[in-house]
Amino acid sequence: MTGLKIKEFIEKRGLKQIYVAQKCGFDIKVFNSMLNGHRRIQIEELQRIAEALEVSPSEFLK
Repeated sequence: MTGLKIKEFIEKRGLKQIYVAQKCGFDIKVFNSMLNGHRRIQIEELQRIAEALEVSPSEFLK
């Protein structure tokens, strides 16, 4: 669910997943697995994603 919210946020902003993955320092395959629910997102990873997108992590936990 968190991954889907992040994915929707990225799409609404017109960003590319690869851009966000690189900004976070994630391999694109790993990042894609997170967004599609195939891999659990750890709190530290959520923080990195939020920082890269310049929002609060709570944005994705609502």
